[in-house]
Amino acid sequence: MTGMHDLSPRERKRQREALRRRMQQPGLRPGLLQKWQAASTDAQKFEFIQAFLLDPSSLSSISIESHYEELARKESESNWIEVPLEEIRKMYPSEAGQRFIEQNIINKQQGRGHPQDAERANPEMVLYWIFQNNTDTTKQRRDVSQKLVAAGAVPHNKAARAAVSATMVAAAAEFASADPGKGGASAAGKGQGKSKGQGKKGQRTPKAPKASDARVVTAAEQERKDFNKKMIFESKDFVQYNAHLLRYDRFVEEPEDWPEDEEDLDGDPYEGGEEEAEEEVSSLDEGPEPCSVDRIRKDEGALYSVVDLPSPDFFISPSLPSSTYPRKAEIRDSHIAATAICTGRHPAADPWGRPFSKQYFPKRFSMANRLIAGGYVATLEAIQADQDFVRILFQPDRFFSRQSCCYYCRALAWVYIDQNPELNELLFTNFGERAAHRQTLVTTEEWLDINPATPLCAIPGWSPWRILPDFMHLVHLALSPDAITSALLDWTDNQWYVEGGSRDKRLAKLWENYRAYCEEAHITERAQRKLFTTAVLKPEGGRYCELSQKILNATGARYMTFWASSLSVQFATLGYDADMFRAGVFTGLAEMELCNLHGGRYFSTSEWETWKVGYFAYRSGCMHLANAAIEAKQPRWRQRPKSHQLEHLGLDWRGLNPRYCSNYLDEDFVRRAKKVALASNPRFVSKHVLFRYTVDSTLRWMGPDLF
Repeated sequence: MTGMHDLSPRERKRQREALRRRMQQPGLRPGLLQKWQAASTDAQKFEFIQAFLLDPSSLSSISIESHYEELARKESESNWIEVPLEEIRKMYPSEAGQRFIEQNIINKQQGRGHPQDAERANPEMVLYWIFQNNTDTTKQRRDVSQKLVAAGAVPHNKAARAAVSATMVAAAAEFASADPGKGGASAAGKGQGKSKGQGKKGQRTPKAPKASDARVVTAAEQERKDFNKKMIFESKDFVQYNAHLLRYDRFVEEPEDWPEDEEDLDGDPYEGGEEEAEEEVSSLDEGPEPCSVDRIRKDEGALYSVVDLPSPDFFISPSLPSSTYPRKAEIRDSHIAATAICTGRHPAADPWGRPFSKQYFPKRFSMANRLIAGGYVATLEAIQADQDFVRILFQPDRFFSRQSCCYYCRALAWVYIDQNPELNELLFTNFGERAAHRQTLVTTEEWLDINPATPLCAIPGWSPWRILPDFMHLVHLALSPDAITSALLDWTDNQWYVEGGSRDKRLAKLWENYRAYCEEAHITERAQRKLFTTAVLKPEGGRYCELSQKILNATGARYMTFWASSLSVQFATLGYDADMFRAGVFTGLAEMELCNLHGGRYFSTSEWETWKVGYFAYRSGCMHLANAAIEAKQPRWRQRPKSHQLEHLGLDWRGLNPRYCSNYLDEDFVRRAKKVALASNPRFVSKHVLFRYTVDSTLRWMGPDLF
């Protein structure tokens, strides 16, 4: 290469630009870049930035300023210590002090296990926070100082900018990591050195315990949490949804004015109409729920003949005349969607009977009378969900009044004995096939006359008796935990059953027995250790014990029932009536669980009789134990209306195994239904949600060979 003319045009341009920058701006001082590259410690990096700022070329920008400051400060600090419960009792030995400990420390703090007792086997060594003292400090300070200010200009070359940028970023990161108050870790490491505010004896003075550490939640806070969990729409989505409904309200009220093509609607947020809205639903993270596609064996006969119901009119398809209910447009629209699924063919007319044609909805006209699922049709057998979801979906408000407690019959939660004694027979606590409320079973016509008609009531074959009680919510999350907590308190009232100087010590021995039982049976879903403590059971609280699913979930309650059954049978050898009743309660629950686990989709006659005997043993034992607890003024053996719904499940759906009637729905189904509703066009939200619900609530798909 002899000159610039030997370079390529691109390289020549680059060289000229580099030369221009070199001539216009001075570069870094010789050796400065090498010094930065060699800097490895914080001190060396500081020397680098100092040398850069105090470069001889910018010394003229340095100025010295004098400052005088007079500061007055007042600090207030509260000191808390975390000590075992045993030491707290020594601090307040008086009777008033002991009451203060129970009410304001034990009942309002979760507590933390001692580092040498992680399983909290000894409740007296559980660590709690306790207030020690307040310290008010007043300070005055006068400062006279000088401030050195230097302004250095950073050259425009890339190396200088990168060096300064890297230095500033590293300094900011080191500053944040060295200050625990800014989110970083302490330089002393976990468990080493003294933290801020640590005294001579190694006692920390942290902030006051947070409200989240307390177990007591006010009623207002709990109500707000429940509202947030069950809120159907967020505010923004609800406003948009309501605006769309108002926009399309005239088409619902005057169906003859509907445009011939859906795309002619002004302001439709989905220009593609129903098809594009359906694509929006199909793009959700979760696809359709799995449905059973096994065909019914011919030896089983008709679909509904397997389950024996009290009266044949319960399966009469409700006909909803247009003049009976005001919400006829919504019901009719939903009715045709459900009918199409049940007949297996696309509809040939709109909800008002107007046939589709090439001019009137040509897309639907091209699909009219075509098979939806290749000859298969959906048959509605039953749906199942918890009470909250049933109340949201079907709105049986007239059956859930202040006194009524069941939407299958006219059972009552309470009565005035003096005013109307004959209503005592309708209390839900009466059980058995000859109970008075067994003569008041509701029919489909009564349901529709009392409750507002919802779109789901228009599904062919719908009946209130297709709403099955949810065995998991009834037994595993309510009845079994009530019985378990009551039995634990009964067994630890004294030393008749378990030895120990205090209730917590006796509960600790029951925990050891329960843990050994689970390990021997290889049970992984267990109750937490804190269930076997007075802090959770609250024997002196004056209220029924309410367990969180974090302490005892549904699967854990199922297997804990078997442990309680074996233990109660051992205690029943003492010969006391109360022990016999407790054994009957847990033996009955265990028998129902065994029938559910070992039985098929439908019980045989002997299996159903065994299930029914287990239920009656449970109800009888609970009734005697509840009466004894009321006489002793103890909040135990709670009587819930859910035990009454369990009776309907055993007597009114004869032969149906509760384990196989979940319809592939879980506790998260409500969230998925809301998700579909929010993702759908407001014009078609009812049909989309109804379609998903009908498919999810189908237990069987009947094939063409059955017709």
